[in-house]
Amino acid sequence: MLCFKASWFSSRFIAMQVFIEFEACEPARTATENGRRTHAKISVSVKGVDESRIAAIRAPPTSAVSAVIFAAKYPGKVIDIEVTVLSDDGGVLATALNAVTLALAHSGIENMGITASCHVALTSNHEYVTDPSLAEASNAIGGITFGFVPNLTQATCVDVYGLLSAPKLTSLMEFAKQRTISILPTLHKAILKSLKKKEEAFVPLHIRHGVTFNTRIITYADDMTLLVQDPLLNKAAEKS
Repeated sequence: MLCFKASWFSSRFIAMQVFIEFEACEPARTATENGRRTHAKISVSVKGVDESRIAAIRAPPTSAVSAVIFAAKYPGKVIDIEVTVLSDDGGVLATALNAVTLALAHSGIENMGITASCHVALTSNHEYVTDPSLAEASNAIGGITFGFVPNLTQATCVDVYGLLSAPKLTSLMEFAKQRTISILPTLHKAILKSLKKKEEAFVPLHIRHGVTFNTRIITYADDMTLLVQDPLLNKAAEKS
């Protein structure tokens, strides 16, 4: 069994811990071959929030993770992701998505890309507020939590609240998309920091070409893998 923990802290001091357990599971009754599940089962649990909010917070990360993990590469396995909210002053869903994507990258479970996420609110003055507090979000006319995988140009989470016209929603989504792209360097730094720690632990690295354009996969001696998504990370990997 593989177990990994990652922590993510937002600009609003939301603290989270994410645990990922990767282990064998019981054969499934459906989608099986010779009595064995043909793909990994992905499960997300949320702790530290009111029970009435658990379902709303759990569903988007489950969908986002399922969209990027190569589940077929892990037949007969279960990937349990546990998100613990240590504090919350707004934007808990976006923070959860970012924490989960970091934990996936660090764990070595193969996936198609980094999911960057942000929460943006629209005020009555038609101004955008990125990462609003709970008070700011409650006073807004609407908002969105947007998850985006830049190398796939694919949205994996679009969680909208409030009453917004189609033009306002379109504009809000485009703004949120640009904000998610802008936080990628922060996610990259966190992953590079993890790579440096592995180097300090004298874990040998082997680089091979991945199946995605302009992407490399770094394979560790323990067969854990990490998809590197852009030239910045490629350059860092090649130097190692």
